[in-house]
Amino acid sequence: IWRRDWKYLVFNLRRLIFAIQAFHAVQQYEVGLKDVILRRKLQDSLFYSYWSDLWIIAILRLKSQGIVRGPIISRMHGYDLYFERGIDNYLPFRDFLLDHITKIYCCCQDGETYLKRRFPQKQNKIEISRLGVGQVPCRNPGSSDGVLRIASCSFVTPIKRVHLILGAL
Repeated sequence: IWRRDWKYLVFNLRRLIFAIQAFHAVQQYEVGLKDVILRRKLQDSLFYSYWSDLWIIAILRLKSQGIVRGPIISRMHGYDLYFERGIDNYLPFRDFLLDHITKIYCCCQDGETYLKRRFPQKQNKIEISRLGVGQVPCRNPGSSDGVLRIASCSFVTPIKRVHLILGAL
């Protein structure tokens, strides 16, 4: 798991501390997941994660130990995709993740392009799969009191550009 991460950690104490903390968390997840997987006989199951967080690294470590045998699929969105959004431009264990994962689905074209440029030798594992739904054949009836209501489930941060919703109306 550490083999190729050293190039990111040398001469950067903040990254090193972050990586050690991340590895400790992975080890804790690994213990709990191993117990559940073995007890429930899930070794050959498909494992899917909406985010490429540390728990998926734990599953991949179990795969590298032969405990998990099924395919492992994960999505990547923003904070788990772009190194520039990590602490000191670092996301722990990405080389390990891409070595052992079955497939990564990025939620946008920019993400897929970014990841393929960063890991050209892993292009066959990286695809785009956008979020959302297709055209819905019915319409939601308007409110009975005449008030227009707009809802968003976005986390309100500048990167989400929630303010553009109003401009789209």
